Amino acid sequence: MVDVTMINCVFCSMVEGEAPSYKIAKTPSLLQYSISILSPKGIVLPKRHVPWWHDLTEEENASFFRMAKRVSQQIMKVLHPDFVCMYARGRKIPHTHVFLVPTYSGMCWTSSSTRWKYSKNPRQR
Repeated sequence: MVDVTMINCVFCSMVEGEAPSYKIAKTPSLLQYSISILSPKGIVLPKRHVPWWHDLTEEENASFFRMAKRVSQQIMKVLHPDFVCMYARGRKIPHTHVFLVPTYSGMCWTSSSTRWKYSKNPRQR
């Protein structure tokens, strides 16, 4: 039976080298990418197509979050943000992944947007 979530999965295409991406780090089961050379935002994803993180094996799950931590530490060291925000999405692309976003004072997430925005009041929605 074919997993319908794999059909046209952009992350599977990145793993296979079919979609453009900037590979930063890898392990036997994981990859870490930069989405754009112009954006410091990173993404960690398993090579194996698994729609949800809680469906990863114990080893994949541990490796997944170790990679996210390691990349976040590098982001802190190089870019000096206030913190690195880790957020998971998956409804549009059901392939386990987390975004790692260096976050500075004045940045806030707005629910009406899919982007980080700067604002004078970080609590502004």
